[in-house]
Amino acid sequence: MHENSMTPVNTGRRFNKVAKTSRNALLASTVLLAVPNFAWADEAFNSGNHAITADKAVTGRLFVSNNADTHLTISNGATVTSGDGLIAFGAGYTGIVTVTGDGTRWETTEPLTVGVNGNGELNIENGAVVQNRLGYIAQKATTTGKVNVSGTGSTWINTGALFVGNGTLNIKDGGLVESTTSMIGYPADTVGVVNVTGNGSRWIDHHNIYVGYTTDGTLNVSDGGVVENITGFIGNSANSTGDVTVTGSESLWINSSGLIIGYQGNGTLTISDEAVVTVGTQQQDGSYNGTTFIASAPGSKGTLNIGAAETEFAAAAGTLKSDSITFGSGTSGSIVFNHTDANYTFSAGIKGNGDIKHLSGVTTLTGNSANFSGVTNVNGGSLLVSNVLGGTVKVNNGGTIGGTGTIGTTTIGDGGILSPGGLETIIWARASTFGAPSFNQIGTLTVDGNLTLRDGSTYAVDLSGTTSDLVHVDGQASIEDGADVKVTSLDDATSYQQTQKYTILNADGGLTGKFSELINTSSAFLDITTSYDDYNAYLNVSVKGSGNTGTNPNPFSRVARTGNQKSLAGALDSLDQTPGSASLKLYNDLLQLSEDDALQAYQQLSGDVYATAQGAFTQTNRAVNTALNSRVRAVTDGVAAPSSMALGYAEEKKAAKDERFAAFEPKEAFDTDRFATWVNGFGSWGKVSGVDGGSDTDTANGGVIFGGDMMVGSDWRVGVLGGYSRSFFDTDSSNGASTNYHLGGYAGTKWGPVAFRTGLNYTWHNVDTSRTITALGETLSGDYDGSSFNAYGELAYRLDVGKSALEPFAALAHSRTRTDGFTETGGTAALTVDDSSMNTTFTTIGLRASTDLDIAGVASVARGTIGWMHAFGDVDPVSSARFATGDSFSVTSTPVDRNAALLEAGVDLTITPASTLSFTYNGQIGSNAYDHGANAKLRVKF
Repeated sequence: MHENSMTPVNTGRRFNKVAKTSRNALLASTVLLAVPNFAWADEAFNSGNHAITADKAVTGRLFVSNNADTHLTISNGATVTSGDGLIAFGAGYTGIVTVTGDGTRWETTEPLTVGVNGNGELNIENGAVVQNRLGYIAQKATTTGKVNVSGTGSTWINTGALFVGNGTLNIKDGGLVESTTSMIGYPADTVGVVNVTGNGSRWIDHHNIYVGYTTDGTLNVSDGGVVENITGFIGNSANSTGDVTVTGSESLWINSSGLIIGYQGNGTLTISDEAVVTVGTQQQDGSYNGTTFIASAPGSKGTLNIGAAETEFAAAAGTLKSDSITFGSGTSGSIVFNHTDANYTFSAGIKGNGDIKHLSGVTTLTGNSANFSGVTNVNGGSLLVSNVLGGTVKVNNGGTIGGTGTIGTTTIGDGGILSPGGLETIIWARASTFGAPSFNQIGTLTVDGNLTLRDGSTYAVDLSGTTSDLVHVDGQASIEDGADVKVTSLDDATSYQQTQKYTILNADGGLTGKFSELINTSSAFLDITTSYDDYNAYLNVSVKGSGNTGTNPNPFSRVARTGNQKSLAGALDSLDQTPGSASLKLYNDLLQLSEDDALQAYQQLSGDVYATAQGAFTQTNRAVNTALNSRVRAVTDGVAAPSSMALGYAEEKKAAKDERFAAFEPKEAFDTDRFATWVNGFGSWGKVSGVDGGSDTDTANGGVIFGGDMMVGSDWRVGVLGGYSRSFFDTDSSNGASTNYHLGGYAGTKWGPVAFRTGLNYTWHNVDTSRTITALGETLSGDYDGSSFNAYGELAYRLDVGKSALEPFAALAHSRTRTDGFTETGGTAALTVDDSSMNTTFTTIGLRASTDLDIAGVASVARGTIGWMHAFGDVDPVSSARFATGDSFSVTSTPVDRNAALLEAGVDLTITPASTLSFTYNGQIGSNAYDHGANAKLRVKF
């Protein structure tokens, strides 16, 4: 093929330092493809499917789809050589070439065009290789082209330039494309797209890549894809638009020399989700020495997005590794931080006149941006400066500016926050309320110019010992009416028994105005005031009642009301306040609370959940006793006994010694229930009302007991049991769960109408708890063991009255619960809890009744129990604990009800002579607590 057009590609003349070399090489090697009239004798594949499976040499052009839709497959390790490669030559037709399989190759000595006059597609897959001089995807605006390079080893080698016109290049699943200068969006009126996706997928261009060369171009690098070139141009020509997105962990765009975002056209680069874009070569310290230009030439526009674009939802940030960023002479240039990271560092120094827009996330600027002369708008999130940021800074509603560096003239608008210091300070100021903990970095932020705090703005200050955050203003500082100051944290500092005075604002050019309000400083324990002189603003802090005497006024005890609160407050007052003490931070964090918040914190700090657990174990023990007694009642002819699900045992009938005399041999009687195994499920739910400042506790338990019993002598039935259950006890700020294992024995007998039932059991508890201290932002965890021993006995008397029966009864039960000592984990408020024990005795008197009746033709038994239970002994659950320092304290939980009503109701429905369906409710109702349980059973004999 003879090329009859030698039109050079315009690389632009304004970016001389970066582009001069590339332009000369391009002029020498890059041409447009123009096809003159020729005979069709070269090699043409038309109409339908064609296959080449052996080596083939085409001395001229290879055409696919001249005048009909055509699909050509090259496979089986074949090598095809040709001059030009022309896919979809005929206008309006579709041509597809698939080159597949390891060792399969198609080599052209001239250009390869996918989509000459029609719609072309080239698939390179499964390790195949295609090599050509120039590559074109969609040569005209009226055609379309697609190239898919997929699979490890699949390669498309363009020894010259690559043009992506009105089409798409997909490099995926480990595919490789090589080129020497590439233009996405060429020729005019086309839209070109390149997607590089998946680990191992690479596009290596040995010169420059232009995204949006003449018209619109898009480059997407994702999911570990890699692109390499010398210089990247995004938005090359005056009428072009380039859009590059690099996203996903291990996704990488390597620009070994430079990067221009908006050369003469409009360019956008978005880096997100841990992707990396590098500019320049890597230095020994790991940095990159290249320069990134934004909006380089007059009339151009450039935008760098970290995370997401300004109009989109925030996304995880990616990284630009570049020595510096220079805003050029374009119409507009912007860097947008719209990410979700809580600790993002941006190291490139910024120069020139552009815009920095911070919308979301926490960003620290570490580069030297003293030569930045534009405007920084902080509209959301937190922007920290640890070096120098020139220009002007505007902090708007929802934004925070801070750090320990130097910033230019600054205005804090309505809803904006000024918070000098390190990263943790800024997170705290934006995300917490007064009194929450933080590991703050006290620091000084310098304003090289003037500072204005407008109405509605907030200055957030952290204090530590004798130092505090400070804003130093080289010029004048103005505090307008309505501007507030907020103390966000007292760090692990010295004691505040003596007044501490902090300089929080210093202005060399003078200070005008005063803060209107101290936000959230209605501390129940601290006196915090502001004071001023001509150049400084101060904060003065002391514990209420201490003055300058240094005496300890026991601040926490001053607001305590109930017995539990007073006990806890005494322990808080005794905390060690020596600098470096493990408890000083806890002490100073609590000092900031209002009285209402303090009283709520007292309840959460007290660890009363550990006392509550003892009450919950008592409820579980009662449930086990109830289930156990139900079984004994069932086998001792008890009135209103629930249906017992048991498997009986009978001896095998012996064969007659002589069948002729079988009728005369003596018969051996046996009791079908003389040995039986049984299983009984149980469960209940309830609530314990909080007392003495405590919150209500929701309780629940459920489990299963199984056992076996047998006759001993003619009157006694004796058995053993085992079981498993779970207990739960939750409050507004804590929750606990116990895994319980049960083991025990029981016995019962009858003497005429009198029945005696007794049993004992032992339970092992493994307890996990979690407590939330809202004011401190801490979640504390506990893990400990406990045990319970229970014994009970009951006397009952049966009275039969027609179809009904009555059974008055009296019972005595004893429960002993013990828990081990342990230490919580999770924060400064963690407790070391002492071991404890609780011994409680219960007496119960009541009446049981049952009657036979017919329900819709079904023989049934209705039954019920009413009783009065009285408790004595240890009825007040007590927990003793201590913080890391200071005195021990004790708190009590809601007492076990001394008097409670016991209720039980049920019905047994005889569905068939061999099956019974039972429903049972049982409950305990007292003045402080209630507990309800229900179950259903189906008993089948066979």
